[in-house]
Amino acid sequence: CVCTAKAVAKVGEAYYSDFANAVAAWTDGTTLTLLADVTYDNYIDFYGGSYTFVGGNYTLDLGNACMDITGALTIESGTIKTTEWGPIEVSSDASATINSDNTKLIGSDRQITVNGSKSLTITGKGCDGWRIMGAVPGNGDVPITIPDGFHLENDDGDQLDANDTLPAGRYTVIKANHTHSWSYTADDEKDTITAVCSGIIGTCPSAEQSITL
Repeated sequence: CVCTAKAVAKVGEAYYSDFANAVAAWTDGTTLTLLADVTYDNYIDFYGGSYTFVGGNYTLDLGNACMDITGALTIESGTIKTTEWGPIEVSSDASATINSDNTKLIGSDRQITVNGSKSLTITGKGCDGWRIMGAVPGNGDVPITIPDGFHLENDDGDQLDANDTLPAGRYTVIKANHTHSWSYTADDEKDTITAVCSGIIGTCPSAEQSITL
């Protein structure tokens, strides 16, 4: 039995002082929870199945490797970093769900790579500025969902909606922070409303359109 005070991770209710052993025990349907900062310069591969990662306030440093997903991975929290392109790679027929409110992803060029994946879902509001490399040409566009109030924009300025498919190319998650102004008449006085844009892409609302404040 590993002393919980010396454990760096747990899988289910089993504690591990050696992170490699924790990874080996991280099987379909289980949750790996970090209990300390960990440096693990190795790829973590998911060959089918469903996995959950809970990093909490700790950091998993993968050196020049990454998490390579070929199953389904949910990342609830924690910091995952790499000196390679990006810490998360969602491969063919895989899916990933990432809570960006509690998760920080650090890479040299991007946060996530998707390549012919089933889907990528990002929740939370902490994803502003995340860079995502889209599918390799020929592997098909990837369904992607990001939070309301954000859009995806590639290096040429082309934009995608919050629920769209991601083609090949590098995209940045951007929070909508511009405003719209228009006038209306009430009680014989002309007032002006300024509202934060709730749309993602497209033209600004005109005076003939309305929103709910």
